[in-house]
Amino acid sequence: MSYSDFTFIEVLNKFGLTREERSGVFSQAAEIEPTDFFKTGFNRTYRLLGVSGTEKLRSEGIVYPLLSDLNEVIEAPVLVL
Repeated sequence: MSYSDFTFIEVLNKFGLTREERSGVFSQAAEIEPTDFFKTGFNRTYRLLGVSGTEKLRSEGIVYPLLSDLNEVIEAPVLVL
């Protein structure tokens, strides 16, 4: 099942979830400038993924370069569970 097969509201309703919004959650976080390595790699990957690939591949093509660059910038592992 691809992400385009359902909406956020449908997932909330189906699983009995609620949506909670909070402002200012990241207000104390400093902005981080993307590295040149990230910009180059992301632009190359993004062009390829727009032409071909599954929805899952496109989403991973965006998330992985971001997490990889973040690991370098903050010099600490970013874990995704």
